[in-house]
Amino acid sequence: MEVNESIASLIRASLNDSSALEKLYQGDKDTFTGTFDALYPSIKHSPLAEFWHERLHFKHDEINWGGRSTLLVVVLLSLFTWFFASFQTLFHSDPELFYQKHIGFIIFCSPTAYFLWLKKPGLTQIIGIAFVWIIGFLFINWGFEKISSDTFILTCIHLPLLLTATFGLSFTGNAWASFKVRVLFLKFFADLLIISGLLLLAFGALSAISINLFSSIGINIADFYGQHIVAWIIAPLPVIASFILTSNPHIIQKIAPLIARLFTPLVFLFLLAFLLFFFLGDQRIFDDRIFLLQLNAVLIGVLALIFFSISTDQKRVRSQFRDAMLLLLSVTTIIVNICVLSVIAYRIIEYGLSPNRMAVLGGNIVIFIHLVLTASQLARVVFWKEEFNTVQAQIARYLPVYVIWLATVAFLFPWIFSFA
Repeated sequence: MEVNESIASLIRASLNDSSALEKLYQGDKDTFTGTFDALYPSIKHSPLAEFWHERLHFKHDEINWGGRSTLLVVVLLSLFTWFFASFQTLFHSDPELFYQKHIGFIIFCSPTAYFLWLKKPGLTQIIGIAFVWIIGFLFINWGFEKISSDTFILTCIHLPLLLTATFGLSFTGNAWASFKVRVLFLKFFADLLIISGLLLLAFGALSAISINLFSSIGINIADFYGQHIVAWIIAPLPVIASFILTSNPHIIQKIAPLIARLFTPLVFLFLLAFLLFFFLGDQRIFDDRIFLLQLNAVLIGVLALIFFSISTDQKRVRSQFRDAMLLLLSVTTIIVNICVLSVIAYRIIEYGLSPNRMAVLGGNIVIFIHLVLTASQLARVVFWKEEFNTVQAQIARYLPVYVIWLATVAFLFPWIFSFA
């Protein structure tokens, strides 16, 4: 197990100072834990060291449901989210258009508010988040005359992703500039997707059973269930999942790394097979718009897996195989990205510029640069034995670039292309 010598010396010097140990732990929990575990056999005679050993390795057997104030906030935010999601039913608006415009607000409004309440950041940060939400809400609802235009669709796609960034800003609190905290948000967001998916799966099973049970006695509740119960349950899921994870951070500690380690080599093999067929296959796919969309979806999914794997890998025990596999996956994804860029370039030369093609081109260039930076940093870890946290820092440092690009497409593209 790797030992950070500077942290180790500080731990030894603070064995009679509980406040100093707490500050060390809060400064970098993972490095502190790994170093403390390596030191423990030589310092276990200290009562404070024994206490910290029990604290760091305490097994949580029960679910923590938080305090009354926390539960009240979650319930109120869930009610608000349900009302917002049910607005189109209550006021008979077009459901497809309503969700197309507001899906990002429904998903991220309550979790963002929950973390603003939990972390209590400065007023400037709260105003900045509120500004993005208000401008986004006004722009998507009253900024377009043609709701079928390309720029409207682009705003509907990119605005929820921009709201994800404000959710991350609320999660980081006053430590938004810290690379380590940004990486923690990536890990939390991955955990949030997993726990939300599990809750959604459980709700789906319950729904199927309930509808079939009532149907067996001649009562059809499917329409009522779809219009009222589904929105009531699904809409608050993100804030409920956020509450569960913050109250019980141990609940998914082993699942997320397991998923990352299992899927990284599988996805690598899949991409190799894809590249083989891409270069040997029918080049008429360059004229296929659906193929480009599918290729972009694959690219974004693999990029998410790479970041997920890096953010969940706390590196208490070094693994050359995992590092090398992440490097190979990153390099393979760069090649896939080059394929995507070649398809986009061909379509721009063949059919000319359009809002959609410019958005896809710019997004892929942003991703390409980030992948190259990540792969180069992983190469330093694999071949020059640099610390793995430099890769995490590199990923966190680049995240504002995505935010700038998302804001550009969501708010500036409509003006640049005259809302076409």
